[in-house]
Amino acid sequence: MTNRKALVLAGGGARAAYQVGVLKALAQLTGSQDHSPFDIVCGVSAGALNACHYGASLPNLHQGVLELERIWQHLSPEQVFQMSQWPIASSIGRTIINAFMKQSQGTSLSLMDNSPLQNLLQQEINFDQLHRNIDAQLLGALTITATNYSTGVSHTFIETCTEHESWDEPRTTGANTQLNCDHLMASSALPGLFPPQAIEGQYFGDGAIRQGSCLRPAIKLGADKILVIGLSNTRRPEADDTPFNPPTIVQVIGHLFNGAFLDPLADDIRRVEMVNKMITPVLATGARSSYRPIQVEVITPSRGLDEVALDHLDSLPSGLQKLLKIATGDNRTRGASAASYLLFTGEYCGALIDLGYQDAMAQQAKLNIFFEQ
Repeated sequence: MTNRKALVLAGGGARAAYQVGVLKALAQLTGSQDHSPFDIVCGVSAGALNACHYGASLPNLHQGVLELERIWQHLSPEQVFQMSQWPIASSIGRTIINAFMKQSQGTSLSLMDNSPLQNLLQQEINFDQLHRNIDAQLLGALTITATNYSTGVSHTFIETCTEHESWDEPRTTGANTQLNCDHLMASSALPGLFPPQAIEGQYFGDGAIRQGSCLRPAIKLGADKILVIGLSNTRRPEADDTPFNPPTIVQVIGHLFNGAFLDPLADDIRRVEMVNKMITPVLATGARSSYRPIQVEVITPSRGLDEVALDHLDSLPSGLQKLLKIATGDNRTRGASAASYLLFTGEYCGALIDLGYQDAMAQQAKLNIFFEQ
C-alpha cells in the first residue's frame, strides 16, 4: 500500500465554512508547517474554493488556514452575489421572454450576478503560487469538478505534477489542465441562481449537480486513504410542526440543495465500504484484484447546519430577509435549510468554523490513526 492520502471537500455553498474549522484543527494536529499532509486534494462547488486556497497557501498550511478563516469570517453576501433587486427582476423577465421566444443567443439566464465572487477569488487565491507548489511537488494533485452542460456529464479538471491518464466514462470525464478562476466559477455556478461559466467553448455549472461519485477523482488518482469533510450530519431531522401544510418554495429548494450536495456523498461512502468488505476476503487469500481497499474517514457536523442557520437568519441583508419571509409565510424554520447554503455572512460562517474545529478536535484519536504512515 502506498498510503497516498487524499482530502475531499464537498460542496454546499456557505456551509463550506465548516471545512475551514476542520482544516484549522488538522493543521494543529498534524503540525504541518512546511508540507501538505495530503497528496491529493479534491474539491467541488464551494469546497473547490477551499481546495484551491489550500493548494496555493502551501508550504505553510497553518498560515494558509488562518488566511482562509479570515476570508470566511469577514464575508458578506455582497461579496458573493449581487443583492440589488434589478438583476433579479430583469433575469426573471428574460426567463419569461426567452421561454416564449425560444431565443438561442443572448445573456445567460440566472437570478443572481456572481461577478463579486469572481473578484473575491481573483483577489484572495494566488493561482500562480498554486502552479508553483504543484510543480515543486508540495502537492501531488488538485482537482475541481464541474458539470458540463454541453455533454451532461461530470467533468473533473486535474492539475498534477505528473501527467495522469485522463478518463472518459459514460457519466464522468477527467483531464489534465492548469487550473484558474474560471474553473472555480464553473464548479460553484448553481443552476438558475448563477450563470454558467464558459471554458474552452463549453459551458459548465455546479459540480455537485451531476457528480455521481464524489470520491471518484481521489480514487482515480491513486488514493489509498481518503478524508472527507462533509457538510451534513447523519441525524434524522424532526418533523415539521405544521405537517399538514404544503411545503413552501423555499422548503423545496432546500430539499433540492440537500439532494445535490449531501445525499450523493453519503451514498458514495457506503459504496466504497461495501466494496472493501467484498474484496478484503479475496485479497486475504493472496488472489489478485483490480480493486484495492480504500480507507475512508469522514468528519461531519455534530449539529444540523440548518439549525445553526436558524440562529443567524437576522444576519442576512434586509432585502433577502424580506424575500425569505414572504416565501416561507413568515415561518423561519421552513427557510432555514435553503438559507444555510446562502448565508454568506461572517457571523454564520464564523459559527460553522468554530463547530468544524470542535468536531475535528473531538475526533483526534481517529485522525491520528489516519495520518499514521
